[in-house]
Amino acid sequence: LQIAEAKLGQTQAQLDRVTKELKEQETVLGRTSKEWEELSKKTTDIGKNMTMKVTTPILAAAGASFKLGADFEQALGKMEVVFEHNSREIEAWSKNAIRDFGLARSTAVTMASDFGALFKGMGISIQQTQEWSTTLTERTMDLANFYDTTVDETINALNAIVTGQTEPLRKFGINMTQATLQEYAYANGIRKKVSDMTEAEKVQLRYNFVIDRTNIAVGTTKRESETA
Repeated sequence: LQIAEAKLGQTQAQLDRVTKELKEQETVLGRTSKEWEELSKKTTDIGKNMTMKVTTPILAAAGASFKLGADFEQALGKMEVVFEHNSREIEAWSKNAIRDFGLARSTAVTMASDFGALFKGMGISIQQTQEWSTTLTERTMDLANFYDTTVDETINALNAIVTGQTEPLRKFGINMTQATLQEYAYANGIRKKVSDMTEAEKVQLRYNFVIDRTNIAVGTTKRESETA
């Protein structure tokens, strides 16, 4: 922005210099003082018009850019609180978010941090919190595209991993009842009853269950990124 504004200033200065030189050459070029005065006014008006039409949008863009920057700084701050020493890995992961799963970098960081805050609050380890949060962020976009739902609806459904609610997941063909969770646990070598599990163990079981049941949607965003 500073470079652009400096160049605008240079353009105005050049216009002023041209006007001055033309005035000095008026006798050679055969124009009258009045004609040169009118030309000078025109070039001045052109300069002012250029400044208004170019600088104003630049300043508007600067305001929007500042807000986006501030939002991203806020997202990074939340990320550092949630993921602690793993924050750099989350930030590195987010750099390719727009290419890999269609999310702006700041949105990916915010979404992962929101998921992470839920898991961290349940006593899940930082390493698992990082892995689950990034996976669910990517899965959110794939599910939203595969089932043609909004991102907010999809996030709300995936939050059921922590809350245990069953209804939001039905839209994605997932029946996460106590019985289906117990059946899934037994099928995966877990002999403990769901009713006897700690909250953290239940969250672990629900996460694995939901990830397993939504594998059909994996890669949808990447496959459709080049299409209408």
